[in-house]
Amino acid sequence: MTFPFAEVFSHMFGAAETATLTWEHYIIAVIYCLAILVLGFIVARIVRAVLHRVSRHLEARTRTNLDEYVLDSLNKPVYRGLLLGTLYTAWALYPYSHFGIDGVVYGVLFVLAALVGIRMVLNPLLAIIRWYGEEAETRSGMPISTDFIPLIRKLLTVAVYTIGAIIVLEHFGVDIVALVTTLGVASLAVAMAAQETLSNMISGFVLMTDRPFRKGDRVKIGDIYGDVTRIGMRSTDVKTLGNTVIVLPNSKVAAEYIENYSYPDTTYRIKLDLGLAYGTDPNKALEVMVQTARATKGVLNNPEPAAFFLEFGDSSLNFVLLAWCETYSVSWVVQNDLMLNLHAAFAEHGMEIPFPTQTLHIARDNGA
Repeated sequence: MTFPFAEVFSHMFGAAETATLTWEHYIIAVIYCLAILVLGFIVARIVRAVLHRVSRHLEARTRTNLDEYVLDSLNKPVYRGLLLGTLYTAWALYPYSHFGIDGVVYGVLFVLAALVGIRMVLNPLLAIIRWYGEEAETRSGMPISTDFIPLIRKLLTVAVYTIGAIIVLEHFGVDIVALVTTLGVASLAVAMAAQETLSNMISGFVLMTDRPFRKGDRVKIGDIYGDVTRIGMRSTDVKTLGNTVIVLPNSKVAAEYIENYSYPDTTYRIKLDLGLAYGTDPNKALEVMVQTARATKGVLNNPEPAAFFLEFGDSSLNFVLLAWCETYSVSWVVQNDLMLNLHAAFAEHGMEIPFPTQTLHIARDNGA
């Protein structure tokens, strides 16, 4: 018995078919197709292993995780794409009757190929977003990976899958113009109904990318003063000194002037406006103020305390004393100690803090 291996091989690559087919032709064709599948499976495994080794190599050689994340994200889609391509090749090269199911098989293969293509586009994008979230969170200390990244991942996933679905429907002859129009109208209606929510979310995105403050910072937003406890996509929570939490919509936060007491560092300046009685030696007063500030616990030596003679007031010589403490959290205690020490120092050196006074001169009427 002779098996027509060469004849079947020529049939697979476009030569005319034999008029009379025997069961040997079908068996050999199946063997060839199985060989193609096995070869494709081996190649896919090799490519997958190479990608994995390259990813581990880059992890040890590069400072960033971006290349590692992108290669890892492509591992499964590339592997599945090679397997799918192998299956398509084996089916397409089978030279004999497919029992009239070519249309169904090719349709299924196209849908599977579309899914693999979607993942090959989407996975690297998600990997880049993951890397960006980790880098931004490391630099800013803000919980971007828990508040912001999941939303972007979902929106991007929906967008890519929607594009993929449109491509598949168009391939099968479905009129997508009406579908796209319907989606556009529906999106406009949702946007109008959720206008305030979208405004807060966009403002939250701006706050997370611009980073005017971080979680834990002491800030003043409008008339609200306190510590930031949470930065979300819709709102920001500020814990006041009265131990209450105020929830501020992000659109309101973005529209206000923001004063951050923790940036660029937590060093806090104490400013005291002081008035001493006329007759006080200004140079001596400045010296006493600076020495008292230096001797006060909690006042930093760098920057050094500084005092300045501002003006001749209505009833006093007006000065300003500037001193710095390590953080705003101890500023009240340091300021309290500094004022007590100044009061004692002024009394020790005979410097009087005057009350506001007015002197009235009443002219006599000599003709009375």
